[in-house]
Amino acid sequence: SAIPTRNTASDYLGVRDYRPGDNPRSIHWRTSARTGSLAVIEYARQSAMTPVFLVDTFFEANRGKDMASTFETAVIMAASLAQREASHKRRFAIGFSPEDAAARGLSHSAEESMFWLAGVNATSDVPMDLQSKALPWPEITPVLLLTSHPAYARLDQSTILQDFPHSIIIMLDGRKFEKGARPRTPLMDDAALEQLAERLDTMGAEFLLVTSPDEVPLCL
Repeated sequence: SAIPTRNTASDYLGVRDYRPGDNPRSIHWRTSARTGSLAVIEYARQSAMTPVFLVDTFFEANRGKDMASTFETAVIMAASLAQREASHKRRFAIGFSPEDAAARGLSHSAEESMFWLAGVNATSDVPMDLQSKALPWPEITPVLLLTSHPAYARLDQSTILQDFPHSIIIMLDGRKFEKGARPRTPLMDDAALEQLAERLDTMGAEFLLVTSPDEVPLCL
């Protein structure tokens, strides 16, 4: 993502008023002479995303069986994404909740993440708590791996999305994973998913709906 900077070796953004601390070499003299006040050229540089992968362990949300369940699919995706970050020596965090990720801290150790993912299970009796303010790093991007349980239907109103509106939500459509399963709490239908996607798009979040394990390589 592009963020404003005073470095000149970047993409041109435009001209703005001078602020204390600006590099004198960035002064745009023609604009300054025309307006009678100092103006500087502003540039943008590319900032590497620092992801925090949050894996849903809510038992009621999990659908499907064995390696074809939504939980195991989310684990596989998280493992692949963490491995990619580690291979590039980039920092990331991982956990089953914001608090858990914060306690584990930022790292670029793939081995530690793989051990954690190998031991985590979908055993939580409550949905992921997304009303927490437990992520202590301001320059991060939460990456939520969730199943389409109604508990997440108002995800856009959660504290974590309000604090980090450019989060990435990877949602597994549990209806596509459950085949001949016993009746459970109905999952979000097409209308609810579309409405959630629209609201998330409006606030600047990225929303990806996964309908089968076969889609995982394409998503990654």
